[in-house]
Amino acid sequence: MGNVESWPVLGKIRNAGPIESKEYHLPNNPKFNARTVTQRKARKKAFVRWMMCFLIGSLISLIYRGVSYVNEVVGDAHYEVIEDLIEDGNLAGAFFANTAIMLTLVLTAVSLVLWEPASGGSGIPEVIGFLNGVSAERLMDLTTFIAKMLGVMCAVSSGLFVGPEGPTIHIGALLGAFLLRSLVVVCKRFNIFRSLQRLKNDKDERDFVANGAAGGIAAAFHAPIGGVIFSLEEAISFFNAKLIARSYLTCAVAYYVLFFLETHSHEFDTNLFTEFQLDLSCRISYYAEDLFWFAILGALGGFLGGVFNYLVCTITKLRIKYINPLGWRRILEAVVITILTSMFVVFVPYNYPCTSASSLVKHVADNFPTFNQTGDEICVNRIVYGTVTKFPGIFGPPENYTNEIRAPLGKFLSEDVLLRKGKCQEGTYNEMASLFYVTGHQAVANLFKQGTYYFLSAGTIIAFGLIYFVIAAATSGISVASGLVIPTLTIGGCIGRVYSIAINRKCCLL
Repeated sequence: MGNVESWPVLGKIRNAGPIESKEYHLPNNPKFNARTVTQRKARKKAFVRWMMCFLIGSLISLIYRGVSYVNEVVGDAHYEVIEDLIEDGNLAGAFFANTAIMLTLVLTAVSLVLWEPASGGSGIPEVIGFLNGVSAERLMDLTTFIAKMLGVMCAVSSGLFVGPEGPTIHIGALLGAFLLRSLVVVCKRFNIFRSLQRLKNDKDERDFVANGAAGGIAAAFHAPIGGVIFSLEEAISFFNAKLIARSYLTCAVAYYVLFFLETHSHEFDTNLFTEFQLDLSCRISYYAEDLFWFAILGALGGFLGGVFNYLVCTITKLRIKYINPLGWRRILEAVVITILTSMFVVFVPYNYPCTSASSLVKHVADNFPTFNQTGDEICVNRIVYGTVTKFPGIFGPPENYTNEIRAPLGKFLSEDVLLRKGKCQEGTYNEMASLFYVTGHQAVANLFKQGTYYFLSAGTIIAFGLIYFVIAAATSGISVASGLVIPTLTIGGCIGRVYSIAINRKCCLL
């Protein structure tokens, strides 16, 4: 099919352009080498490559931080409006307001994909294909970069069950290609650095794309080594020691620039700078027999992951056959999924019972054996709460200090966990709303939160997980720039939390 474009009737839409192969190596012949290979030119090119990696790492951090900030601000404002309407008893108004906000953002994201088809999805398969010698015509264009960045902001902040991590990898790859092309254009425009003009070749472009993709991983997951490993193990097939070193520089720069942007600190205290932080100050002892329970959890996760993949693949095959060929069908699909998501997000928490906020600290009275001392720290249910000097004599009889700890600990957890009330009264919260009326990152953080054993009941997590499982599978692959990392983390968090509750209650789930 050619590059067909019919916007007035939203019929057949253009594709990402013709597919072409890429060279793996530079030409190796005496004439080419005589023109390009001298010691001075080689040093100049090497210096430029290292500086470009530094620039790519810095810019991908700025872009990811900007995208995250927009998603947080828009998402929080979005759910605050919905919660205010529900508190006022205006359920219909909350549904229509939520649907209107979601549709506005989702249709904007779909329009960007229809404008530039190469910006759809996560972009990871396309980047892997590019790094292995296959490229679509507009895969690494500036228009794709713009559409991808704006599209992922609209899609994630709309409230769809999607994440920004996958598109960040594509954005990093686009950034690497764009900077290389810009350098070559500037050199040619002003007729300077002729040796650098020859950097515009398939091999160097592929190397910079690999560096950018690695930097995207490092920024999205706060994992510089993970970015290098992903780039080398999953993405590119041909690499050398120099490419590994430059990829690591890109990832390290991306990590530390993002650290400064998010923590506003000049101290290199990166031990706590993780995407979903766990407090490891309290020692957690495991035993050999615990490996059995971890193995069961792994098998359960693998089975449900296979079911999820089967569901996604089945829906994708139907989508390719019946929906993708025509633009208006893509828009209709996005509208249907958005309305369905809005219905569950608004109506399910509204009909869910309220929970007393005191349940946050119920484990203080119920599980005194979980109090232990590590150095001068006091651990409550495996989280560090205070110090011995703050609570002198704390290890006396339990009745002497239960209330002394319960009140401030409740305040501590209430500030650390994003609670949503919905229609509930003061002093209570809605468990389901605390998972639905939050951004994707905050929902994962709530599921991963330590020291909150009674925060979410098993029944709540199961109901939320089933709804999320089906809608996330249906949403995956629609015509928006989005990824599946946050949905899979959310589903995995539900599985792990329910599993731990089942074990602790000896399989008495509810």
